[in-house]
Amino acid sequence: MQKRNHHDEQKSETCLICFQSVMQGRSIFDYFSNDCICGTCRRSFTNVHREYDVLGMKVFSFYAYTTYFEDLMFTCKEGGDEALASIFIEPFIKYIEKTYKGYTIVYAPTSKEKLEERGFIPLEKMFAKVKLKKMHGFVKQYDYKQNNQIASKRKDVAKVIARNDVDLPHKILLVDDVCTSGHTLKAMVDLLAAHDVKLLSIAMVQSFD
Repeated sequence: MQKRNHHDEQKSETCLICFQSVMQGRSIFDYFSNDCICGTCRRSFTNVHREYDVLGMKVFSFYAYTTYFEDLMFTCKEGGDEALASIFIEPFIKYIEKTYKGYTIVYAPTSKEKLEERGFIPLEKMFAKVKLKKMHGFVKQYDYKQNNQIASKRKDVAKVIARNDVDLPHKILLVDDVCTSGHTLKAMVDLLAAHDVKLLSIAMVQSFD
């Protein structure tokens, strides 16, 4: 994937992925869309827009976790391309605000090591335009990459995630960028037994299909 160097002067007329006009590849139905990427790039995502049964939980997701999605997410998070954060949920902002009205967004935690390395919290950037209250309710006590673990060890992430000292409201929307095993969400849900919790993962691996 082409290396990008985004600047504040780049306006919405230019696709944040391919740098072509945002009008490229748009259908007549999308002509007046405020999407920050072009129609061609948007169609490269695999939309699922459905609920999955994950470890006994109901998790809603917008996209399948494809190689295309993975590359863009890596560039955003590990490549430091903060401008890309807005592309993932841009088309679904109104849906989120309507469906989860009255809920407070609570982010999956980022480790201190990752925060220092990246300099920003990706989920904050991704959900920045959503007009719901947002909070951090958890900490990741050290960096624990589930992708580096065998399947039987991924549940050990529960030993890494803990509540912080913030008082959370009753109605919570837990959000994460990618659900690969479900154990991060499960660890948070288990710490919120007294709350009304909804779960949203931007992308979902298709092994849960």
